[in-house]
Amino acid sequence: MKTEEEDEEEEREEFESLVKELYGDVDFWNKITERSYDETRKELEGIFGKRLNLLSETHIRNLYFINFLGNHDGPSSPEKPDWLDREKFRKGQRFARDNIAGFFLGQLYGLFLLLCHDDSLRSIIATRKSHTPYLAFKRYLSTGQRVRNWYTEDPWCEGTKAYKDIQTVKRMHLDASTRVNRFDWEEMESKSAIRDPYCPALRFITDDFSTILPPDSSSAQLYAEQSKYLRTNANAKRINQSEMAYTLFGFMGLPVLYPDHFGIYPKTDEDLDNFCYVWRCIGYLLGIDEEINICRGSLDDVKARCRWYIDELAKPALQRLEPQWEHMTRCVVEGNLYFTTVCNFETIVLCIADIVGIEMPIFYSSLTYSQRIKYYLHKYFLRYGLKYSFVRSFVNEVLNSSFDKALDFDDTRIAELKKKSMSSPLHVSVGK
Repeated sequence: MKTEEEDEEEEREEFESLVKELYGDVDFWNKITERSYDETRKELEGIFGKRLNLLSETHIRNLYFINFLGNHDGPSSPEKPDWLDREKFRKGQRFARDNIAGFFLGQLYGLFLLLCHDDSLRSIIATRKSHTPYLAFKRYLSTGQRVRNWYTEDPWCEGTKAYKDIQTVKRMHLDASTRVNRFDWEEMESKSAIRDPYCPALRFITDDFSTILPPDSSSAQLYAEQSKYLRTNANAKRINQSEMAYTLFGFMGLPVLYPDHFGIYPKTDEDLDNFCYVWRCIGYLLGIDEEINICRGSLDDVKARCRWYIDELAKPALQRLEPQWEHMTRCVVEGNLYFTTVCNFETIVLCIADIVGIEMPIFYSSLTYSQRIKYYLHKYFLRYGLKYSFVRSFVNEVLNSSFDKALDFDDTRIAELKKKSMSSPLHVSVGK
């Protein structure tokens, strides 16, 4: 009679064998773009039989769609889907506007979890539009303004700012995708190399993150093999359908899973469902295939996909952080501080770790008392201060005012920000 430990070891070995066999099947991957997802799923069942049950449906879907580019060059006015419900969309927009500060902060946190993937991060660095504080300020101010437009106007209606922003983002995605997919991995590494990245806290962060998952866990193995595939297989595309779909997580995932951590009140399941629906529509308009859109389906479906992203993609990636991750996320924070009041880098790292259940004793012990106090003040203000509607209204007003002022910065102010950026240790060059 086998012991429980022997059964677990046998299952682990079987899983490891399946993963290596799957990613090593060159003929299968070379033909994957010729088949639909359902055809691919049936072929995998024929190859692996019951062993395929060791992989989740979400993971198989993710594997399939990394081989397809986003529909960046689709029609400017795509056919309206039969599931479109404009009233539901408007309700979701209203809820987002009523909690704009909390959702903006959730978007900032989410970006930390998007940039942890080395292949995606290198694609962003290679565009050379956010590797210094000033460049990050420009990039994320414009991103924030587009999101505000999507929360206030009708992106389905030609002529609105929201509609125009959809077209702008699609053109940006097409340009970036065309550029980075010309490079093999060696060229990408060269084009995206940051000279002297600023990462004073990385060793403390990585020491803590190293314990997130055991090295032989299924999540760690799958992520390692997928990363290898993205680097070595010509079929895999950068800025692909899977990557675009999970980019939606950066805008909505954490606040939907943990609204209390972002001061989002009052909230009901209907409110959160309507908010997810807004991002389902935006994803559709940006060219994300409906089969991979993480915001499709019920609220429970969306939450399950967001948890899957955290457990199966983000956590394994956090164990493999490189110096450029800290550099780029610090640029995000400092760039945002140029136009609005947000928390510091250390506070964001601790808050994210707290939300997703990661212990950070080494990093925490490296902080000054001032940094620790700022962390607790920020954390508890969000949890308790924003419960009051007048506080939320005030914070929302301050955020919106900050955006409006920054969008009207004159040449003198812009020159000041450029000078400030150049004096920062984050002001570096990209490319070998």
